[in-house]
Amino acid sequence: MSDLFVLIPYDHREVLSKKYMLSWNPSTKLWSCGNERIYNMAGMNRFHIKRLDVHFVNKDAAKKLGCKWLPIYNKWCIAMEVYNNNPAMYDALAVKPSNQPTFNYDEVVDEDIL
Repeated sequence: MSDLFVLIPYDHREVLSKKYMLSWNPSTKLWSCGNERIYNMAGMNRFHIKRLDVHFVNKDAAKKLGCKWLPIYNKWCIAMEVYNNNPAMYDALAVKPSNQPTFNYDEVVDEDIL
């Protein structure tokens, strides 16, 4: 069975890691619990990882909102507890803002690049 990852607040890491028997995975930079029983405990629900669809132009906004890029999922992620506080705000990151300039690559000629 592969590890199950959770996002826990840095300031609560010592208490939660002991309480739920979590281990730090340095390669993923996440807390993990290799036991599904622990992962399904009610206290851990709020620390589960919510994967987000974030449009590329919104990546800086995602960072400011506390989202974290997780290469193991190839997605931006946030803890469920944080996501549940305002899901509409995080879901809006998937949409490209209308005020972003669009660029038509078909109009580019080689002379413009040089």
